[in-house]
Amino acid sequence: MAYKISLIGATGLVGQHCLEQLLNSDFVESVQVLSRRPLTVEHPKLQVTVCDFEALESVREALICDALISCLGTTIKQAGSQASFYRVDHDYVVEAANLARQQGCRLATVISAVGADPNSGVFYNRTKGEMERSLEALDFASLNLVRPSLLLGDRGEKRLAEDIGKPFMRAIAPAMIGPLRKYRPIEGRQVARAIVATLDANEVGLRYIYPSDEIYPSNE
Repeated sequence: MAYKISLIGATGLVGQHCLEQLLNSDFVESVQVLSRRPLTVEHPKLQVTVCDFEALESVREALICDALISCLGTTIKQAGSQASFYRVDHDYVVEAANLARQQGCRLATVISAVGADPNSGVFYNRTKGEMERSLEALDFASLNLVRPSLLLGDRGEKRLAEDIGKPFMRAIAPAMIGPLRKYRPIEGRQVARAIVATLDANEVGLRYIYPSDEIYPSNE
C-alpha cells in the first residue's frame, strides 16, 4: 500500500534523514509534517503544518494518517528542566499518537532509547520507558519502538557530553558483541532507515527494534 504519513520531529538528526527517505520512498503517498517552524525542504509529497505542540488538538486533521512516525526528542539542557523535558519526550509524543489513533491510524513507529525502562532510576531512561508504556496502551495494530544507542551525525548543535563520548564509543564499538551489540553507536541515517523499513514490513503487534542489531549482524 502507499502510506499517508504524519511525522513529528522532522528537524532533528534522525528526523531529517527520515523525512528525506520517506519522500523518496515508492510506498509513501504523502508526508504531513507537524513542526514548530517552517521547513526549508520542498517536495510534491510534502505538506507542513506549523503548530504549537501545546495545542495539538487544534491541528488534529494533520494527524489523519495511515502511519504516525515520531522522531521527536530533546535534552534536559535544551528543555530547561526535567519537567519540560518530560513534556516533550513523553507528553507531546503520546498526545500526537493518541490523536492519530482516534482518527483511525493503525501503525506507529516511534524513536525511543536503548535503555528505556519505566522503572529505571535514570530519569532519561524512565521517561522513555513511560512513553513506551503509554503508547502501548493506545492499542495500535502495529507499534514499533525503535531503541537506538548513542547517535552519530551532525545535529547542528553542540552537545559536550556526546562530543566527548563519541570518539571513545567509536573506538570500543568493534568489541561490543553479543548482548552488547545493541549499545554500539549508530549513525542517524541508519536509524532513519530502520524506521522507514517498518512501513514495508507492516508487521502486526508490538516490536522493539534495536537498529545496531540490524547494522551489525548477529554472526559477527
